[in-house]
Amino acid sequence: MKREKLAEALDGQEYPGVITPYANEIMEGTDLVVVFGGSDDLMEFWGAINDELGCYEGGRAFLTNRGLLENECEEDGCPYFQREIDRAQRIDAIWCPKDKNGQIIASWTYETSIPHSTFRAMEDGDIYCIGIVFNLSDALPPTKSHTEHSEAETCTCNRSDPIPYMPIMGWKCRQCGGHVD
Repeated sequence: MKREKLAEALDGQEYPGVITPYANEIMEGTDLVVVFGGSDDLMEFWGAINDELGCYEGGRAFLTNRGLLENECEEDGCPYFQREIDRAQRIDAIWCPKDKNGQIIASWTYETSIPHSTFRAMEDGDIYCIGIVFNLSDALPPTKSHTEHSEAETCTCNRSDPIPYMPIMGWKCRQCGGHVD
C-alpha cells in the first residue's frame, strides 16, 4: 500500500522538485524506490536506491533486490557481468514516447516487469515524465511462473554447458527453464 500512497503523493509534482519532504517521509525506513527522468539524459533513482544513470535518448538499468548492477570489470563484454545481467530485472527508460496518434506524451516513461505504480511529474503544466515507484524487494530475478513450472522438467536446450541460475527452488537452465543437475 505504501507504494501506491507514494505514487499518489508524487503525482502532479512540478519537475525538478519531484521528491517532496512528504515523499521522503513516506520512503523513510522502507525499500521503496522512485524512478523518474532528469533533464534529457538521466534516469534518477531515489529512496532505497539513490543514484542516477546516463540514458541520453533512452536506456536500460539492471537491478536486483540488492540494488543497481554495476560493471566493476574494465571489459565491456565481461562474461561474469553478462551473467549478472541475465539474472537481473531491468527498467527501460523510454525517451519521448508517443501515443497511437504519434503525439509525444511525455519526455520520459519507464517499462519494467517489476510490480510498480506510476505518477506524473509536471513541467509548466505539461506532463514531463511518467515515473514509477516500486519496492526493491520485488526486483527478484525473472523466472518462470509457478503455473508453467513442473518438477519433471529437465534441461532441453541441448547445450553442453547450460547457463544456470538459482531461483528459490533449485538450479534452472536460463535457456529453457528446465532443471539443471
